[in-house]
Amino acid sequence: MSGWWDWVESVGKTYSGTITVLALAVGFVAMIFAGLALRPKRGPSEIDLLRDHHGWRKRLDDLNPDWADAWFAGIARFSGFASRLYGERLLSWRAFDKALMIAFLYPIAALLLGWALFDAGRLGESEFLPEGLKLWRRTLLLVAIGLGAGVMYLVAQHYGKIEAAISRYLMPLQKRLDNLPVLPSQAGGFSLRVLAGLAPSAALALAAYFAVAGAGAAAVGVALSVAVAVAVAVCVGVVGAAVVVLVIAGAVGVAAVVAGALTFAGNDLLTPPATVLLFLGFLPILNALADFLSIAATRAFLRHIAPGPARPHGASLLAVLAGVLLDLVIAATCLLGLLWAITAGLDLWAHMRPASLPFDWRAYRASLCAGDLERGTMLWLMLLTTLAPTAVHLATGLGAVLTRTAKIDREIHALLGPAAEKLEAKHGHGVWAIDETRRGPEVLSEDDLHKLDLLYARRSFDSKVVFALLLLLTMAVLVAAVAWLLTPAAATICASLPAPA
Repeated sequence: MSGWWDWVESVGKTYSGTITVLALAVGFVAMIFAGLALRPKRGPSEIDLLRDHHGWRKRLDDLNPDWADAWFAGIARFSGFASRLYGERLLSWRAFDKALMIAFLYPIAALLLGWALFDAGRLGESEFLPEGLKLWRRTLLLVAIGLGAGVMYLVAQHYGKIEAAISRYLMPLQKRLDNLPVLPSQAGGFSLRVLAGLAPSAALALAAYFAVAGAGAAAVGVALSVAVAVAVAVCVGVVGAAVVVLVIAGAVGVAAVVAGALTFAGNDLLTPPATVLLFLGFLPILNALADFLSIAATRAFLRHIAPGPARPHGASLLAVLAGVLLDLVIAATCLLGLLWAITAGLDLWAHMRPASLPFDWRAYRASLCAGDLERGTMLWLMLLTTLAPTAVHLATGLGAVLTRTAKIDREIHALLGPAAEKLEAKHGHGVWAIDETRRGPEVLSEDDLHKLDLLYARRSFDSKVVFALLLLLTMAVLVAAVAWLLTPAAATICASLPAPA
């Protein structure tokens, strides 16, 4: 990837006119095809064609009224899951709490993923995970850490039940020791009470040990005993805080337990506290705010396009497209706001305590522009999570557009199907044979004919719009792919040309 950005820049400067002409040509061709798709149809009107019953059977066979059922049922299930997770209200403390819980796990997941893919285990100048390992060793370590984190999550989730179970078994022995008139015995009873309270913390510490030391011994083959000690100490300390946090912020405490142990799961004992503060405080809170707004916009869109009492057939085509465009704008605003907040916060940090600044964001930007994506893996993966709700929104929106005609087909079938059955019941199966008699008006009123005329007009328009959108999207992807493939070749050709005199 190194040098790719320079290639793009040089080709853009050298062939800016050619690229502009190519873009205009693509846009012009797309406009021609879109115009052909949206051109008005000439010939007999739809009502005249509907008066002739001979084409009804083919019309009914061409309908696909069930295409949208599964899709919109899936949207309803997804929207229901989001409501159960974040609450019914789009903007609430519960929704922010869940966004913050997930944001606590973003740095961990981004660091582990970047380390597994690119062997980038550093944040700033601190090494959180050992670098220079082979891919299969990193994969095994990642699996071991994931299993350990899962055990920690389960223990933290059932903290009270575990403490109650242990206390129930220790209670008889504790009472016997307390009843003995001997000071050491009473001290033993007090110790058992303390042991019952610390048992879940010890279980969490054991899970951290398997997540860190077990992975280090089995997959890495290096000694991580110091890191294990730090992880256990932090894990035990975090559990006490998690009990308070659980009361205040719900499930955020569970995420803090998992993140607290894994943050210190590296092999660098001298990890600066400022880096940990950035890793588990500054970035997650800012990311949670951006995700909170982006998720609320996506949930509002899903509620709008899903069928309901006021809209039995869902939102209109223009409403779906407008919602997708609006959500893209909101997502871009959230992403830009997140970038600004991170850079402004780090600049403020540098102004107040320059010696403790974990890293220089300008150096990260320079490395990204130079094509060194590996160095900033954790940061750009975290930033991309803000676009995840918009990706869901875009996928559901395009799916709603593609299945829009199916809902119209259902309405057409509801009018034309019973009319065809009545006609067939009255005249038999031979009614569909070609003759000179038009029997459509026998079972379809003028009002029904006008309704069908409007429905077929909407169906034709929606189909053409979908075709034009898919055509533009396909051409954009093809142009991007060709540009991606030809840019290195063009840069190589440019480099081989003699320099101008």
